Amino acid sequence: MANQTKLFDNLADSVRFKATITPKENPSALPDNDPSFADLDFNTGSPTYYLNEFGVYDGFCIQPWIPISNQEYSADLYYSTENFTISTLVDLDQNATVDVDEPFDITQDTVQESVYTLNNLTWANMDGDDALEGIITDDNGNILNPTDGSGNTIYLEVADVQYLIWYQIYGLYAPDYGPGFDESDYGPRALNSAQNAALAASIAPFAANYVPDEAGEKVGLIFEPNAQYILSTVELSGLGDYVWSDDNGNGIQDAGEAGVQGITVQLLADLDENGTIESTEVLLTTTTDANGYYEFNGIIADDYQVRFIEPTGFDFTTSNVGDDNLDSDADSSGLSQVISLTPGEFNDSIDAGLVSETPPETASLGD
Repeated sequence: MANQTKLFDNLADSVRFKATITPKENPSALPDNDPSFADLDFNTGSPTYYLNEFGVYDGFCIQPWIPISNQEYSADLYYSTENFTISTLVDLDQNATVDVDEPFDITQDTVQESVYTLNNLTWANMDGDDALEGIITDDNGNILNPTDGSGNTIYLEVADVQYLIWYQIYGLYAPDYGPGFDESDYGPRALNSAQNAALAASIAPFAANYVPDEAGEKVGLIFEPNAQYILSTVELSGLGDYVWSDDNGNGIQDAGEAGVQGITVQLLADLDENGTIESTEVLLTTTTDANGYYEFNGIIADDYQVRFIEPTGFDFTTSNVGDDNLDSDADSSGLSQVISLTPGEFNDSIDAGLVSETPPETASLGD
């Protein structure tokens, strides 16, 4: 297995960017593949290194008593796997007033259940009507939604997910009913407060030790703009594949050519954000397994290069001679081309072929 240190462990605690937050006018009307209260559209910002992963993502409110509008916000971004603390005020005593003596710290731990929830949330047409229904499953695919008195699964509305996130972060069904918060803005709900609490309790054991680390899994993003905080997710990515002994030297993985174990493989990224991936910018390191395979998983979508370390007695074979799934990507120094990963992508075509060094010719004396 690859070194599971994540890309976000190597980044600063927060980065700067511009976000346009567009609230949905009718959150109960769910277009396909877009169930959310707010779409977050990330525009050109600085540093651009972080923007490759960005597009339009679903967002959920964390401070609903603070209004958002269709404008650009400057914001800090926090990954839910990082250690962070952002402080806010919450109506903890539920007296319809956000009091200055009611501070609340939102930390990595307090959002972990919400991140697990969003990773395991699926929207589908479960009952044959025109609307989408939400289900939350555990690690084994079992539905965690509560049931009604007849044992039927209660499918979630978008508002149920929003209220569930509030409960998971604050321990309150709704964080505040004070100024700036209008319950009717969030559309219909299928769950009452007791059912919401029961669903949160069902999720908690699975979320306790959850750390997303595979391509396709989602890492939570917390946005701290000069407005309310937003929780969203982005899918992680990965890359890898194979180092083999190119016995006939043709640059192609042929039948009978074996993988090579124990080859050091490095993942390079533009860590100093100067627009160039440099040879010293090693993000992760791993070695090939017994069959010659390697992988770097659970990384943020961005631009990378892979460097294979040449073992003694071998050279790298000719690169890029044909089918990208079968040829070698390592140049004579062991460095691949730049690989651009999109969110959720796993690129399994970054290979390297090895050939035995040609022994130097030796002079011989004649008769």
